[in-house]
Amino acid sequence: VLVSEGLLYRRPIVLDEYGVYEVHAMCMREELTVEVSSVATQRFEVRPTEVQALKGRHLAALPKQMLRGLVSFAGTTTKAIAPRLESMRRAIARMTNTSEDKIYIKLQTKKSDSGGKRSSLGGRGSIGSVSVSFSVQVGRDDDGEAMAKGATDPSLVECLAEATGLSSKKITVEAAVKSLDAVLLYLEWTFPVQGRDYLDGSCMVYSEDRLLDVVDYRGAQSVNRSSCSSASLEWSAGRGETGSVVHSGDVMAHSGGRHAIIVRLSELPAHATDCFFALSAYSCRNLSKFISPRVRFFDLEDKGHLLCSYNLNEAGCASASVISSLMRERPGGQGEDGGAGGWSVVAYGQTCDGTVRDYRPIEAAIAPVQAKYANWRRRAPLVELTWLWNHTRAFPRASAERQNVVLPLLDLNPELFMHVVSFL
Repeated sequence: VLVSEGLLYRRPIVLDEYGVYEVHAMCMREELTVEVSSVATQRFEVRPTEVQALKGRHLAALPKQMLRGLVSFAGTTTKAIAPRLESMRRAIARMTNTSEDKIYIKLQTKKSDSGGKRSSLGGRGSIGSVSVSFSVQVGRDDDGEAMAKGATDPSLVECLAEATGLSSKKITVEAAVKSLDAVLLYLEWTFPVQGRDYLDGSCMVYSEDRLLDVVDYRGAQSVNRSSCSSASLEWSAGRGETGSVVHSGDVMAHSGGRHAIIVRLSELPAHATDCFFALSAYSCRNLSKFISPRVRFFDLEDKGHLLCSYNLNEAGCASASVISSLMRERPGGQGEDGGAGGWSVVAYGQTCDGTVRDYRPIEAAIAPVQAKYANWRRRAPLVELTWLWNHTRAFPRASAERQNVVLPLLDLNPELFMHVVSFL
């Protein structure tokens, strides 16, 4: 029985509020007579977890584009092609001038050219048409069109013919560059050694230092209208499978669980700057009970193409952790065109309080990271004025007294100027 402010609780509860709790325990045994033990009393104090400053580590820059292609082989079988996939990967890497770890390759199912029968993928050893799809990450400094030209160059067909032992006349390659419009995020964990509990994966969409919407297993807060966070709800992640951010709900297996979150990057508003991903322990409020929480980012169109991953090695005994984020990069630091910048994955992993019932402690942990936007808003006018001044597009019109303060600042060397501005 738990006693708090005179209230009795006779069933297990989750302590969502901080404070001092006094626990009274007793044992009863009933045989011929009822025997009652003495009452044992213990006081517990529930305190908030010490908030750790989030220290981000740049994990990966997501590609803006993906080179997607298809290799078709006529008159062969899956059994003959499957062992040659790694040779194909090496050939594609060589022709696109990229590393092999940037390439995902997969056997596809295709109808046979004769009689409408299924290909070797469906008929095991039957000879037909076998297709192999591939996707290549186009780096920020890479020329996507040049990579597509290399992937469709006749010399690649010759390399594939040599690797598979087929005639080059039976091999065709097509490829095109497409933008990376959406990513698939897996938040995964293994159940505690004893018992079965749940973790909640959440996506918190920010516009600079303003929380726009929160998406968890219940869907978007802007849709369900819960009061779990301070989100402004001025923008909505949407409803159901067509939303800009889609949550799978709980996907449970024998050994653990997974939440899948789809983020459609091209459908996020231009003023959205960050998507933070958090894990929280719904019931036990103790992440240390769960084994190997991790996050993995995939290309949504090619769900097997891993873009990057991050393991949370030390979660501590807190109830939540901000595990990673997608951060929009602005050209030149801060650009007007929100869609012009790419996206980067930032790893965090620091712990904090909070659950899906109350995101405010998680927001408090994120707030110092987002403070950079408010700092920039204070500094931007002076930085812009300096640029205009150095390009003779701004001229003084203030009194001589004000000129003595402003003009020396504008004439400082860039490093010293940025040091002064950092105090604003």
